[in-house]
Amino acid sequence: MDAKCQIDSHAEFGDMAELFEFVEASEYYDGPIAGVVRCRDCGVLFQYRCVPIIVDVLWHWTLVPRVTDVTDIPMSATEDTWISIVEDRRIPGSAMCRLVLMSNGVAEPNLKD
Repeated sequence: MDAKCQIDSHAEFGDMAELFEFVEASEYYDGPIAGVVRCRDCGVLFQYRCVPIIVDVLWHWTLVPRVTDVTDIPMSATEDTWISIVEDRRIPGSAMCRLVLMSNGVAEPNLKD
């Protein structure tokens, strides 16, 4: 991640769009979604994969810094740090996201379908 980025190592926020701009997305109702987001703070691009934990209410987002502008390459964890976010919409009409910066030395991101 960019050194000037103000994303905390642990953060809580309401909606993914508060911190990230969706640049490219593929929508699948019954499976993972994937695409590219840009950090609103520092402009860094991330490839993401989002997997439902509980359909329609709880999701896990994996964000890996992009190393190239080529859009059709598979995600890979070449950077030391990646982002794990749990998005919780179990309370109707509200969203709560919890972000943790992760190190490949502690846990590798799940990038498989």
